[in-house]
Amino acid sequence: MILQDVVATVSTKNRTQTALPLVLTSILSSNYKPGKLVVYDDNDKLINPSENEIYRNILSGLLNAGVHWYWLPGEKKGQVPNHEKARTSFSEEFIWRIDDDNILSSNVLEELYKAIKRSEEHTSELQSPCNLVCRLLLEKK
Repeated sequence: MILQDVVATVSTKNRTQTALPLVLTSILSSNYKPGKLVVYDDNDKLINPSENEIYRNILSGLLNAGVHWYWLPGEKKGQVPNHEKARTSFSEEFIWRIDDDNILSSNVLEELYKAIKRSEEHTSELQSPCNLVCRLLLEKK
């Protein structure tokens, strides 16, 4: 399932040849996928994913699954400025921040999304530890 109201962001530096392809593959393998994926490249030299066979295949798979992706230069100041850039650049209701070394389980977005939707219906659940963590990982704008 594609969640059109979710933008996933990944800030990366010095992991384009190690963990980042695994992170992107885990998004591709997820049962719930974000409508958009933004990779903020904080490397000294911005890479062109179309020149790399591994990225070409993963990103093609994401596009074929319905996930629109963007590979953009980062602020070169770490995750927080890149995350803030996503908050101001995209209009979707939710921003899902993913670290560039986190391989995701296939149901993580589903569980986060359902927990937030459930907490919106039952505001008394907002203070549970699970929902506080969900809100940190999948942020409602």
